[in-house]
Amino acid sequence: HKERKKEPMKRSRNTRQRLDPQQSSIAIVGSGLAGLSTAISLEQAGFTNIAIYERDESLESRAAGYGLTLTYHPTGILQKLGVLEQVAAADCPSRCHYLFQSDGELQGYFGNAFSGASDSARGTGQRGNLRVPRQTIRSILMDRLKHTKIHWGHKLIEMKSILLDTDDDGGDEDTEQVRMVFEVNNKGSNNVVAGTVEEEEEEQQ
Repeated sequence: HKERKKEPMKRSRNTRQRLDPQQSSIAIVGSGLAGLSTAISLEQAGFTNIAIYERDESLESRAAGYGLTLTYHPTGILQKLGVLEQVAAADCPSRCHYLFQSDGELQGYFGNAFSGASDSARGTGQRGNLRVPRQTIRSILMDRLKHTKIHWGHKLIEMKSILLDTDDDGGDEDTEQVRMVFEVNNKGSNNVVAGTVEEEEEEQQ
């Protein structure tokens, strides 16, 4: 039988050129755990022009809220972000859990406190989990930022993509630009191109 000739692999047309860390302007909406982690990762990749836009007026604007249960992993995401030991130092160990019915009757209990281990022991199941308030983790991540600026009191109200013709020879090559409009401190608005404030308006939205 005849052998079939292998056709050369075609490159995907959707392949995009990698961003230049020195030339790119990055805007992140929201200073939650995802936004702050993204900013740190971008800084680690060499990006220096990064801005975070947060609708709250400060870190203390809202209640501390809930705590998070995270995994202590020597090579996990917290270690890659460079905050593992800081988060571990803020750990609030939970050694016992009780389950109650709606009328207050005890249904059951579990945890390391009932295993015979001492209070200072950090054995299996204890060192593996870290329980830290969300706002504490946010504060730790913010302290890790070196180049990123946080713009407080910026609520996103509009975002659209704009294609700019950047080919001097009249070709078809365009550059995509993201334009965002923020309501600032419940007053005026700022037009933002990527991570750079372009202009300010005094009018109310």
